[in-house]
Amino acid sequence: MTNANKAKDNAEGWKLLFDNLHLEESLENQGHVTLTAEKIKEISGREPRLMCKFDSKDSRPKLLKQNNCTILPIQNGVYKIIAGDGYASTNFQDCPIEKFDPSRLHRFQTLPSTFQSESQVIDAAHASGLLSSFLGDNDLILTIRGRLRSPRFEFSFQSTKELLPVEVEGVQIEVDSGFEGDAIYLVEAKMGDREDFHVRQIYYPYRMWREKITNKPIKPVFLTYSNGIFALSLYSFTEDTNYHSIKLDKVKKFTFEQKPIQITLREIIDQIIPNLREPTDFPFPQADNILKVRDTIDLIASGLTTKDSLAEYWTIDSRQGDYYANAAAFLGFVARSNGEWNLTNKGVYFRNSQPSVRNIKLAQSLFAHPVFHKVMTIYFKTNDYPSREQVGEIIREFTTLRGTTPARRASTVLAWLKALKLSFEKEIFDLQ
Repeated sequence: MTNANKAKDNAEGWKLLFDNLHLEESLENQGHVTLTAEKIKEISGREPRLMCKFDSKDSRPKLLKQNNCTILPIQNGVYKIIAGDGYASTNFQDCPIEKFDPSRLHRFQTLPSTFQSESQVIDAAHASGLLSSFLGDNDLILTIRGRLRSPRFEFSFQSTKELLPVEVEGVQIEVDSGFEGDAIYLVEAKMGDREDFHVRQIYYPYRMWREKITNKPIKPVFLTYSNGIFALSLYSFTEDTNYHSIKLDKVKKFTFEQKPIQITLREIIDQIIPNLREPTDFPFPQADNILKVRDTIDLIASGLTTKDSLAEYWTIDSRQGDYYANAAAFLGFVARSNGEWNLTNKGVYFRNSQPSVRNIKLAQSLFAHPVFHKVMTIYFKTNDYPSREQVGEIIREFTTLRGTTPARRASTVLAWLKALKLSFEKEIFDLQ
């Protein structure tokens, strides 16, 4: 394949695969298709690893979403594309956030206070005693970390057509960390807020170690770290050979912050005098998830400084990866130099602050922008958000955007403000 025919992103790559291999028809008739890495690269021109790794539902390209596809590696270089839902929700909005005393960490001089990787997050959770407290097991010893090839195992997956038998052998399986105590705990960790995850990420390690060890319980743990909040969920599989038998046994959220600053969004907005116009240095935000924008600041600090590296981490296209970095720049936390993103002084302060301070700085930065200030002021006066059409007119008032663009950007403005309000309520005032 020539460079001219190479797909520029995953969406284009999958369109080429669907068109050339008639995948939609095959998925509709059979419920699944098997593809080799060689065939994927031959047709799309893209790396199969990037074309087949979608850790969240939303990160999937349009055609995979439309056909509700889940991709499972079944051999080294072989993938099964199944019409069926292989994801689990992590929408734990009702879960309260508890304070956890991190004083045990003070004796460790080699563990950083701001975490740059999933491994450091897990190490801090372990060293502080947080992981033992959550699991109710005080004898945890780190015994597993890294990549291995899986033994052969079989399971069933519910496709749109049938309960499909799947056989896996020799695929690469990575365990972020595994601890042994009264049970074996396999921890999958992610930096940043997540709405769902690919069940494969915990099911494959579970099955691999279940094949090896039969005399101890195997317990998968999914851990996210976002804005200083540890969210831990403990799972089990009620039937080893049933992919969909995943069961949430326990979920908790923790923060190391002991005395959060308590201030309301109303108080913050009353203190802010907004700019007269929106800046033109960066595009008006089009990344709908402000929590992901917040997490992007941390990811840039950890070394993911290009749009491609950010996109690969979030398993989205490069264009979308730039949306989040540009949004962080719009708020003043990052700046681009020589094609790479880096933290500004404001971003460094944000990065090193406690969760409540971060939320305050995020709100202050947002309300300095006249569009967001005016929309939120309307909310506080009426106890309701203005309509999308009204927000579009406010965008026209303070920007040079015209045509249908203001109406499209209005959904981003409303999504940001609603998420920010919820974040304040959960992460500052609802602490236990």
